Amino acid sequence: MEDEGCTLLLLASGLSTRFTGDKLMSKLSGVPLLKHSANLYRSRYNVDRFSVVANNQIERIHVLTKMEWQILLNPMPELGMSHSIKLGLDQAKKGRTNVLLIVLADMPKIKDRHLDQLCDMIDNGARVAISKSKSKLSPPVAFHRETWNRLESLQGDTGAKQILDDFAEVETLDMSDNDLQDVNTIEDLTRMREFE
Repeated sequence: MEDEGCTLLLLASGLSTRFTGDKLMSKLSGVPLLKHSANLYRSRYNVDRFSVVANNQIERIHVLTKMEWQILLNPMPELGMSHSIKLGLDQAKKGRTNVLLIVLADMPKIKDRHLDQLCDMIDNGARVAISKSKSKLSPPVAFHRETWNRLESLQGDTGAKQILDDFAEVETLDMSDNDLQDVNTIEDLTRMREFE
């Protein structure tokens, strides 16, 4: 990662419609699921860390505030992931960094090194760098500042993947299925707990 660092955007305002209860506050390895992703880049001096959370998600806000995230309140989480991305994008544009890293809060296996590799790909000329397992593209994803305006066209809950076909310089970072696991259902979380 270059000295100017990056803006890390943690999307944590999802409504967990396929999960009974608040999935991000459900325990994995003895702590809320959210805490795993909230540890990312915790000690980096050159990273601006923002997390998008719905206004009424008080427990999530408490966890993230305690872990020194800057909170972006989302009054309309029902508009989906694209709305959260735009809230983060507005904040990133005010900053000094040239890389926007987007991470989902329900992906507890993501590590700092993974994010470093995505940032390095941008530093080396990619305009978009996205994670990939087998044939599936997945967050985390990094965008160079030159591409940020295109993120304004996002709609609904499909996130940044919907516009990747429009980019000429997309590079992929090969990761294992295990690294890119996310939690959408109680069954997903139960499977993760079996391998703790």
